[in-house]
Amino acid sequence: MSTRADSAIVVAVGVWVALAFALLHGLAVRLPYTFALGLVFGLVVLRSGSLWPAILAHTRDFVFLDDFELAVVQARK
Repeated sequence: MSTRADSAIVVAVGVWVALAFALLHGLAVRLPYTFALGLVFGLVVLRSGSLWPAILAHTRDFVFLDDFELAVVQARK
């Protein structure tokens, strides 16, 4: 049985992991985007009980969206 304290701990850990995920990607302009993705990927892991769906989602994001995202960042310069 999950308690409210357990839920709060899971949320806190998820936020810290998402922040680490964002910071490790290195670009300050992408920080909000990668932080949000870290939260989403964390939820995927919690819901699925496996890391693999989040890895596949990250791969999809990297392959299909990274070029578009970098083009937008470069256009703003």
